Amino acid sequence: MRGLAVKLLFLIVITILLGACTSHRPQGLTCPTLNTDATLRDMISASATADLGDTQHILALSGGGAWGAFGAGFLNGWSAHSRSGTAEPKRVQQFDVVTGISTGALLATYAFLGQSYDKGLIDQYHDKTDADIFKRRFFLTIPFSNSLNTTAPLRKAVLSMISDSVIREVAAQHHNNRRLIVGAVDLDSGDFTPFDLTLLATRFDSHPQQTRDCFIAALIASASTPLMFEPVFINNSMYTDGGVRQTVFVSKLVNRESVSGTRYDISVIMNTNMEIDPKLAPGKELGNGIIPIAGRLIPIATNQTDLDALDLIVADANLNKHMTARWTSAAGNPCQELYEKDTKNIQFKPKWMNCLIHYGEKDIWAVPDSPWRYDRARADN
Repeated sequence: MRGLAVKLLFLIVITILLGACTSHRPQGLTCPTLNTDATLRDMISASATADLGDTQHILALSGGGAWGAFGAGFLNGWSAHSRSGTAEPKRVQQFDVVTGISTGALLATYAFLGQSYDKGLIDQYHDKTDADIFKRRFFLTIPFSNSLNTTAPLRKAVLSMISDSVIREVAAQHHNNRRLIVGAVDLDSGDFTPFDLTLLATRFDSHPQQTRDCFIAALIASASTPLMFEPVFINNSMYTDGGVRQTVFVSKLVNRESVSGTRYDISVIMNTNMEIDPKLAPGKELGNGIIPIAGRLIPIATNQTDLDALDLIVADANLNKHMTARWTSAAGNPCQELYEKDTKNIQFKPKWMNCLIHYGEKDIWAVPDSPWRYDRARADN
């Protein structure tokens, strides 16, 4: 995203120069069922063995920041075309497992609860701008802070999205052997950490406030872009965006050695155009300096993480006769011009995001070819 790399580099330099200026580290929330030693596979073992021989339908939602607008639109379009009989495959009424990273984590709860929540997915991105997501810190306070911005506006939005009734609905699905899992990275250990929100939600009736606080914290942690947004403290651990490790995750959910006959049907929505973002303008060369080079490395590394995570899922499916994996992305969208016309120094550009919603909901379904792919993201990579 434009300007992001420069801001990150500025923060890194200032932090190095004033490394002794660190703020107090809080213990954070106490969330008994989060960041346990359970593996992803353990989390869904009950659902995977509940009805031997059944098909496990898994939806994986990637990170991507404002590109999540595409995912919101796509899920709505998939529902509409499933109802009309023009989607292949049809969207199941309820996925057995939904996973999300970053912006995908913010989509995951409503996607997990089903098609009746589709409009709420659109509302998360429609006409949104930076002010709806984060608040910039006064620049003189940055060396004494743990991020460039605060996520107070995002937290307010998530609080309104995750109501008591939503958490109760999620809890009910735990007893139906379904799982809602979002991922974050523990900055202390460096490990990728899955949060089982269905298990957490079962504590709501006995510990309503704590459960709601922990549910919100897990979502915010998964979406807290490091340095841009403050980390989230849970159980005395410091968590940041799961996309640091994996932009999308599925593989650890699948028992490749299972002889139960269980099949895995995996749908992956990549909230990105699968390209280095932003692209260099035609005829433009990269500047020969620390700042432009550092600024270019970040989107290149992000793109590589996208490709690696997705290709791992596709490779697993190609090697396992019990797995089918398909994926889609915002590649080919017509919205770039709207992004470039908005010259404001912001990451969340309303007209561009609204275009991505429309592309995912309407345009991608209007062409003869299926929006789904089954091959690797980049054959030469």
